Amino acid sequence: MGFFHCCVASGCRQPVEKESYHQPAWRVTTDFIGVIFWVKRPVFCKNISAAEKNIAEGNLGCKAALVPAFTSPGLPAISIGMRHSSMIANILLDRDGTIIYDRHYLADPDGVRLLPGAVKGLEILSQAGCRLFLVTNQSGVGRGFFSIQDFNQVQTALYVQLQDFNIWIRDQAVCFHAPEAACTCRKPASGLWTSLQARHQLRANQTLMVGDKESDIAFARNAGLLGSILISTSCCREQNKGSGPKQDFEKPVNRHPALIAPDLESAAAWIVNTQNSSS
Repeated sequence: MGFFHCCVASGCRQPVEKESYHQPAWRVTTDFIGVIFWVKRPVFCKNISAAEKNIAEGNLGCKAALVPAFTSPGLPAISIGMRHSSMIANILLDRDGTIIYDRHYLADPDGVRLLPGAVKGLEILSQAGCRLFLVTNQSGVGRGFFSIQDFNQVQTALYVQLQDFNIWIRDQAVCFHAPEAACTCRKPASGLWTSLQARHQLRANQTLMVGDKESDIAFARNAGLLGSILISTSCCREQNKGSGPKQDFEKPVNRHPALIAPDLESAAAWIVNTQNSSS
């Protein structure tokens, strides 16, 4: 088995200052997902489980975080309905407006702020045994607003914050194309799902999508996923105004969406309750 680099930062609870960041680098092997490595000193671990154990037990003597490698192929909750006999094993999560505040082309890691309910929701899902994946459109790269390196630094800041709460995102799939590129990976196209499915042997009938935009719901439908959940905060509803044709969410198409929730915590509680009711 190969070795991988664990990213490490000095300090107790805060990531290092931006001036201390080293150039990110990526490694992907056949044994595990890639991990970003950056800043002051490398720590080699034989596999991801060993790294997670060392981080959880504080054996590294410094701040550490595992960061999945990016990939790019080429209101109370309102339950609308989903089959209760289905097992939910995988959760695909949008980033902006679902986990963190949508800053509109976020390029500065200092701008990463977790939404209310995000941490609790991810904790609920993690404790329930769900595998968490990130799927996100980042057309700011294709439009020339920021670089992939900027994106990497924002992701690092996000994962460091999440891992303060022992929350682990297993992998991420990202589209960097501008809309006019007409690629197959930009949501609502299903290319990001195809990429994750191949790498992790995911089953569509065990997978839910959670996002704040209509493109997230359409993505889940196009990928044939078990269902999807719309995060509908007041800020998200405002951002979606005038963004194109509207889906009548009171008349869902094949459980898309199966739920309209005000935040990730409400969505997670519904997912777990759905699981428990089917067991």
